[in-house]
Amino acid sequence: MRVNCQQTRVSPSYAGDMYTISMSELACLVHACMNCGIDVQLLLERIGVATSDNTDPDRYWDADVIARMYDEGIALSTAGHFPFLMGENYVFQRTPEADAFLATSSTLREALDLLFHIPLLLQPELLITYDEEGASVRLRVEFLAKEKPFDCPGVIETVMVILARTIENLLRHPPRFGLSFQHQPLTTPDSYHQCFGTAPRFGATDNVLSFPASYMDKPLPSAAPGLHAVAQLQIDNRLKRLQAKSGIEQTVNQILTQSPGLSIAEVSEIVGLDTRSLQRRLKGANTSFADLQRRTRNNLAKRMLLYTTLDMDSISIKLGFSDRNSFTKAFSKWNEIAPSQFRKEAFQ
Repeated sequence: MRVNCQQTRVSPSYAGDMYTISMSELACLVHACMNCGIDVQLLLERIGVATSDNTDPDRYWDADVIARMYDEGIALSTAGHFPFLMGENYVFQRTPEADAFLATSSTLREALDLLFHIPLLLQPELLITYDEEGASVRLRVEFLAKEKPFDCPGVIETVMVILARTIENLLRHPPRFGLSFQHQPLTTPDSYHQCFGTAPRFGATDNVLSFPASYMDKPLPSAAPGLHAVAQLQIDNRLKRLQAKSGIEQTVNQILTQSPGLSIAEVSEIVGLDTRSLQRRLKGANTSFADLQRRTRNNLAKRMLLYTTLDMDSISIKLGFSDRNSFTKAFSKWNEIAPSQFRKEAFQ
């Protein structure tokens, strides 16, 4: 299964002017609220959310509603830290095949394929990537809205808990994690250490959960290849259905946002089309692969230049360019300004 990530938002469900939450989504929230000493009905009223049996199972939460929920959840908590408990109580009610996929994976590397589909399966504003740097694996988490970082550190903490618990549950002997957050602490240092088993670094460049790369290919005790294949097929079918809703242009954009250096042949394989068919369908949508890749790379480049401290070599690699000069030449052509000058002028 290849990495895929949606960056466009499906319209949220409303009852009149009220945002709605499904019963399965409510279950996770109720457990977290109970452990935080929060009146869940009060929380829902404060953030303007009602329960409904008619909520579209494929719809995504609105980023502003999520931000309100975390702000109020943290403010109302009398016991425990709301983001941590949201992560501890999270289960894949909406996509039970995801639980099956994880539980039957043969290695952590195989299981991590699913983690990068979480944005499309559950929340498009989440961008989760990883790389292996020497002896370490680094999982990076971003929460975005309209391709810009969205200020909701509670969400980042919840996702980090979900990632840590997923890895711990798969391995017989879990690793010791490294952890860094871009934001400042939301609760006491002891709470972070108790939750993650380590002291995070705050005010960092990225939100990162790291662990030794030696764990990636260790056989997992619960591996079941036959059942895993069934779960993967079900997930693939769900992804195709979600991609069909967003259209071929958005589907390709989703893939390139996650992996901007992919070739058209590689993207064609991911979407299940031959190269010529993909080209024809994109032409029918009044665009082309080259246009989408150029637009995606340009948007990602601007975001990295504005909202990170990554150097030009690192940005070039992340965007799939062969070297820094190739990136600089392309960016300058797209924007009539060199990337270094673009960054400099943005902060004047």
